[in-house]
Amino acid sequence: MIFDSFIKGENGEKEVFKKIKKFLDKKSENYYLLQHVALKDITTSDDIDILLVHPILGIYIIEVKNWSSLDNLRLKNPYSQANKYQDILMSLISKKIGNVINVEYRVVFPSIRKKDGLIFLENSGFGGYTNNTLFKEDLENLEGLFKSTNTKIPTKEEFLKITSLLIPLNKQKNIKPIITRDEVLFYDQKQLSVLNGYTGGLKVVRGVAGTGKSLILINFVKNMIKNNHNLKFLVICYNKKLKNHLETELNNQNIQTETVFSLLNKVGFVFEGKKIGKCLKCGNDLVVRKGKTEFIGCSNFPKCKYTEKLTLPKKYKILEEKESLDEFKKKFSKFQNQNNFNYFLADETQDLPAGIVRIIINEIEDSILFIDEAQKIFSYTMDSIKEVLWHKQLGNYKNISVNNFRNLYNVYRTPSNISKCAFEILSLDKNIDKYYRKIRFINNDFLKDIKFILEEGVFLVDNFNEIEKLKVLNDKVEGNKIILSFKKDDVEQIEKKIKDIEVMPISAVKGLEAENIIIHNFEEFLNVASQNKEFFRQVYVLLTRTKKNIYISINKEELKNNEKIDLVIDILNKYSNTTIDTVIKSFKEPVVIDDETKEKIRKGASILIRGVEILSAFMGLV
Repeated sequence: MIFDSFIKGENGEKEVFKKIKKFLDKKSENYYLLQHVALKDITTSDDIDILLVHPILGIYIIEVKNWSSLDNLRLKNPYSQANKYQDILMSLISKKIGNVINVEYRVVFPSIRKKDGLIFLENSGFGGYTNNTLFKEDLENLEGLFKSTNTKIPTKEEFLKITSLLIPLNKQKNIKPIITRDEVLFYDQKQLSVLNGYTGGLKVVRGVAGTGKSLILINFVKNMIKNNHNLKFLVICYNKKLKNHLETELNNQNIQTETVFSLLNKVGFVFEGKKIGKCLKCGNDLVVRKGKTEFIGCSNFPKCKYTEKLTLPKKYKILEEKESLDEFKKKFSKFQNQNNFNYFLADETQDLPAGIVRIIINEIEDSILFIDEAQKIFSYTMDSIKEVLWHKQLGNYKNISVNNFRNLYNVYRTPSNISKCAFEILSLDKNIDKYYRKIRFINNDFLKDIKFILEEGVFLVDNFNEIEKLKVLNDKVEGNKIILSFKKDDVEQIEKKIKDIEVMPISAVKGLEAENIIIHNFEEFLNVASQNKEFFRQVYVLLTRTKKNIYISINKEELKNNEKIDLVIDILNKYSNTTIDTVIKSFKEPVVIDDETKEKIRKGASILIRGVEILSAFMGLV
């Protein structure tokens, strides 16, 4: 933060400067705010009144005119002046670094009321500058200053290069221009303002892994409850892990959080008796039966003893049958009449049964669905939001338009190098690439359209499958961590050998995140998962679970000869930035001191302290 004193006669600039500083200091000190910045070229030689340089908001050229009337606009046009500065800055940065940051300008009239100013602008040919203008009242709430028309966000390295072009070295020492997660969460207008102005109806918020969908959901519900304590919310997600997280964050009796199956249980929906195909043994109907647990059995069970397991894919299939949809619709309507939910929100919508979601949004019109079709990693879940909105049995949802959709592009959870690797692998899935182009979520490709804004993390791809080597790595890695392994037997073996660490099967990855993700025996996952059409998406989801570092163990000699696996391995190797030996050696071993040495150190310290006391007395200091 840089705050130089203003000279006499610049009270308007001083007021605006202080207002901006106060607004930004509530949230962060990670910005530069300068006065009288000279940018000279052939056409312009004046100073910029105020220049804001911020890693998330971008660069703002702020011209201040402390006029009592806008009549002066007829003689001197500050918009044209600010626009020239914008062109100079954009050209300078683009030439040196690339088009990586948003550059905008604002003209501020701190002594003119908004009502008078807007009337003048709209009736004097200056109406096109309304969005670039702030008046006296706007200084009390500067959110409007930063309503950017662009969402470019530089990486940490790019931002440092930009500041070196604009900020004198003697002033750069005052702050550390590092993009932190907290700043991204607050300042990224595209992320957290995605539901600003929401007045009801259906909204679909689409964002890839790590773009803050769950965070936006939580903030939206909290803010709505804060403004109206009587509102009631129904929140649905895929699994218990995510449900527990949402419940902990929301923690309000007016918010009911459920997994899809706990909701089915709450409304009284039963699988028992539902038909699911024909018996392979005798040709009669197969139905869901109930013993100690639910299972599938022949309808002629006393005679035909055929049974099979009631799996999740089969449950999802049952839920799309007309009989099931009719039952759920009737029971959910009764459930809603009893609870009177004002809003329905679904997290990870792509993992929920399409028909169930559709019935709920028919019943609760004010609904927000958060979705990332690229995270569809199960064969039995929906391929796209289209299956909800244009349901085969329930028909088309009313009045769908582009206004129903909001897109997120900025990844804040996973470090840039790991994110880029994950999205390069995801781009190998031609179906999702084609789909996201068709709906215009991406225009170029994932690596160009998605913004990766965090600094890089440790990305290890090596072989540490041996439990002892895994144990050493685990001991060295600091912070929150989770070990993932493919086989249940491996999970159990690791749990026995390594204590006080969360170990999970790779199949439980949904809703997971941690500072450090350690993947064990990754070749076994690759060999099996490569047979699935969701293979590239599964790898993408795995890589984007980490918040800091990822450690992947692969025994390449055990890999099957498979083109898809080869493509993934090539990309992993491309982004890997260390080895297992380097990582282990990079951690300093704790120094162990025996009792004899401790005593010597204690005596030596006593002598040293006494010596300092004598020296100080001699010099007259004590």
